[in-house]
Amino acid sequence: TPLLLLLLPLLLPREQQETLYEEILRETGDSAVDEAGLGRMKYLRACLQESQRLAPAASGISRRTQVRV
Repeated sequence: TPLLLLLLPLLLPREQQETLYEEILRETGDSAVDEAGLGRMKYLRACLQESQRLAPAASGISRRTQVRV
């Protein structure tokens, strides 16, 4: 699942786990996560992008043109 692909790389490096956890706590506090809070979570975005780089969800999908090139 995509969530597992995000969490898998975070299982080993302890510093990355702590950095992400601190960012989430700082941005959310005791409240629920909202769109503005997600936009401020730069380290979370970097983790998501790195997990997609390591295990892209759509690898091997190619496009077809409408007209012959």
